[in-house]
Amino acid sequence: MASISLPSDLELQALSVVYAEGESTVAAVLQNMPDQRERAYTTILSVMQSLERKGLVESKREGRAYVYYPTKSQESIVA
Repeated sequence: MASISLPSDLELQALSVVYAEGESTVAAVLQNMPDQRERAYTTILSVMQSLERKGLVESKREGRAYVYYPTKSQESIVA
């Protein structure tokens, strides 16, 4: 049986932005992080890529940016 990797606190914050804003770019997630801490763009990019590897978000390319959207309901993540 494969183990499911749970999201970290930082990943949960990024997910909360995606759920609140709908489809989001890395820049939008960075700007709307709930804890308002200063973070590098690349930090949030890494978080979003990790969430994608875990199967919690997917991305699509729009112009030069990737837009991330959730693959699971918020309720299923909290549970």
